[in-house]
Amino acid sequence: MSEEPKAKPVMKQEVVPLSGGWYMVRHVTRPMCELMWRKMDEFQKDELRALYDGDDSHVKDGMWRECNNSRHQAAFFDGTTLVCVMWAEWTTVDGIDEKLRALGCFCNSEYAREHTMSFVKKTPECIEAFEVDEPPEATELYVFIAKCYDKSRKWAVMFAGMEKAFDAHSKGHPFVCYKRLIGGR
Repeated sequence: MSEEPKAKPVMKQEVVPLSGGWYMVRHVTRPMCELMWRKMDEFQKDELRALYDGDDSHVKDGMWRECNNSRHQAAFFDGTTLVCVMWAEWTTVDGIDEKLRALGCFCNSEYAREHTMSFVKKTPECIEAFEVDEPPEATELYVFIAKCYDKSRKWAVMFAGMEKAFDAHSKGHPFVCYKRLIGGR
């Protein structure tokens, strides 16, 4: 009597095609983070400096560790150009009893300036593709943006579908926390 062949486990596709030649990669490498650091404007770098005290090499290491330690991370490309890196992890926030699902994100400022319309159009699609891999118990994503980083805060509301949740502080620096319902759940 022969046994029926066992079904192979379904593996997640590591590269997920998006529209218009964009794609998502479900893993972020250190070279991707290094490249992203070089492509960020000073506003984004200052925001990260507020979170990870120290010189820029210490800040880059902190940025990489946080992304690398996350079980959910992704890089987004337009063709061969790295546009954005996202990751999410559970975190605690002073004054809030429950754990929050915090979204980390840094973007290629150079690309955003040179290809603004493409960046605007793809923001919702990238976030939605990222959310597909969020755990079922995560119903909202929270992102912390430096209070003085007006461009990023406006972007979160206008193009990422977020709303202001509360004000926060990290190491004496003011931040604003925004939240987004995951996939309308």
